[in-house]
Amino acid sequence: MAWIDPSQWGFGWLDPRTACVVIAFLLMFAGSRLYRLMLVGPGFAGGILLAHHYAPAGNDLFKMLVIFGTGLIGALVLHLMEQTAQRVVGVAIAVGVTMALAPQIFGNEIPWYLNYVAGVLGAVGFPIIYERALPLLTALLGALVLAWSIGNERNIWMVALFAIIGTVVQTLSGGRR
Repeated sequence: MAWIDPSQWGFGWLDPRTACVVIAFLLMFAGSRLYRLMLVGPGFAGGILLAHHYAPAGNDLFKMLVIFGTGLIGALVLHLMEQTAQRVVGVAIAVGVTMALAPQIFGNEIPWYLNYVAGVLGAVGFPIIYERALPLLTALLGALVLAWSIGNERNIWMVALFAIIGTVVQTLSGGRR
């Protein structure tokens, strides 16, 4: 349960992953009202997490500019390509859920093809169901972004807890406008 305590996350207010946590909470609790955020959020978070992992050498300001610039490029790409963004969101949700569930089902020996199959299913299935299940899907996407940001992408209980809470909050607050 150490993931509940932000002091255990290993980053502070100036770390770019903090922006991913903010995006995650917005997706979890207001994602169905903020449809555009659902489309650009994974691109922004993915760009930040990718650039944070491969951050260039230099001073902190330069690193921060590169990281946020990469996040903005990811968000812009997904904004300009809405249909592709829906499919990317579907892939992110399907692969995220698979990464969280696979160790519970398969143990340590996870089949190599599992993420590929989940990605294809997410890319094909998400555009079909997203309007009917938008509060659930945005809450799940927010929970996955949060889990990836704090390094707990395999913690199924955390992902499920935040997805359920986010879905309930979005449903009780009126859903999509």
